[in-house]
Amino acid sequence: MVYQSNSTHSALIDFLRAATSRICHVFGYRDEEGRTGNVFFHKKDEEGFLRLLEGCSYVIQGGSHTLMGEALYLGKPVLALPLYSMIEQRVNAMYLERLGYGMQARITGLEPAMLERFEENLPQYRKNIFCREFCSNKTVFALVSEFATSGCLGNLKRPD
Repeated sequence: MVYQSNSTHSALIDFLRAATSRICHVFGYRDEEGRTGNVFFHKKDEEGFLRLLEGCSYVIQGGSHTLMGEALYLGKPVLALPLYSMIEQRVNAMYLERLGYGMQARITGLEPAMLERFEENLPQYRKNIFCREFCSNKTVFALVSEFATSGCLGNLKRPD
């Protein structure tokens, strides 16, 4: 599954067609549905997106923490293609790779051999992901609430 909201990188579609024979479901790239070779374009559809996310082998995405977190929670390795000007995406991608949950690459330098390397490492990425316990939003919100009410915030005041 691919999520790429920046459709100015048309090389991504050529890359997917050249690098793999797998079916690639792409969200966020176009507003219309369609197909070119093994690449299927989908309109915004949260239910369809989540269904495909749950059943996919791995995720190719920019570098946002939201989808990255969702993918890891579901045990999906991630190939991150962060936008170079978005420092937070680059940091997310760097840690993703350092923790062994996936790989990062520059969207401007995509080549089929890079996807082959990523796919060769899928078993290790999955092993690394499954060795960790990723919690749900419900758990995170409960922990934040507990922290906030425990007095650990000291005398911090809310801004007016």
